Amino acid sequence: MTQAGSPNDPQIEFEKWKIKIELFKWSIVSVLLVVVTIIIDAGFRDRSEGIKEVESYGKYATELVILNDTIGPRYRLAQYFANVTASEKLKRGWISYFNVLQREVDSLKQITLINDNIIKTSSDSDKVEKSVRENEEIKQSLTAPVILPNNIQQSNSIPTVFIQILNSSLKTRAANLQSKLLLTGFLVPGLELVNDRTLDNNEIRYYYESDYPAVSDLRILLEKEGLQTIIKPLFDHASKVKPGVIELWIKNF
Repeated sequence: MTQAGSPNDPQIEFEKWKIKIELFKWSIVSVLLVVVTIIIDAGFRDRSEGIKEVESYGKYATELVILNDTIGPRYRLAQYFANVTASEKLKRGWISYFNVLQREVDSLKQITLINDNIIKTSSDSDKVEKSVRENEEIKQSLTAPVILPNNIQQSNSIPTVFIQILNSSLKTRAANLQSKLLLTGFLVPGLELVNDRTLDNNEIRYYYESDYPAVSDLRILLEKEGLQTIIKPLFDHASKVKPGVIELWIKNF
């Protein structure tokens, strides 16, 4: 006769199924949340510019979130954008989505604890094997890498853009620009306030000829945001930086 609380107790299996049902419901909510966030955010933008931004944003939302049933990449992506997104409306959406995913992660961890107990105490080899397999699947799901959509991947590496601003009054607009560049596939670590009185124009500085395609793409994106720049190659200083590093120096918008 099965004892209550034992690994073979039907109540334990019932609890695991309850958790899985809740995970499914949270997944549906999370997808709807992302879609609604994109639609609402688009409604507060200028129509033509809003469409362009939502198209680039939608590439991430569709391929990395909506069509991705792996929790790990979605969790880390939501965590990142919940902290770096400049738009307050959009940021609140990412924070809400991250909270949904956090509950899902917590539930998965709860399942692993139940499975750990079965592995340690059960004499049923089939149950033990099932629990081990389930825990391994959960582990792989939580630690799966984020893979960028093909249309924003670079041949060897993702270009990194360091934004330098000459005046603190530019910080808000530069932060908004940072978020948009992130959504189009660039890595943008942050903003740096610098003092360079010799700077006459907004500049895109790069150090390797192989980075020119990314520089050209960056310039086009900046023009769409109303930021005019000149391209300044610095091949003589290439030894100081790694390939893929681009600097955006902003004097004014």
